[in-house]
Amino acid sequence: HVLDTASGCPAAKMRIQLSRLSPPEAAGIVGNFVTNDDGRLEGGPALKGKDFSVGTYEWTFYVGDYFASMGTFTSGQPFLDVIPLRFG
Repeated sequence: HVLDTASGCPAAKMRIQLSRLSPPEAAGIVGNFVTNDDGRLEGGPALKGKDFSVGTYEWTFYVGDYFASMGTFTSGQPFLDVIPLRFG
């Protein structure tokens, strides 16, 4: 669930990517997603079933693109652009 705390609403239509970083033999992109109008992924969690396994993962949030699509003014390089979140 992705929230736009600057606007106080769900982050609708934000592009995000989930990658598995380890173990090395399973590393790669798990999926590319776009949040729905409620800031969630269609179909529920990105990791479920056989994809829900122990490892190190990283979400990548394309926040700069999201704010640009919302018409948020930035001068030059956005302070928040591509944000990684590593876990596991």
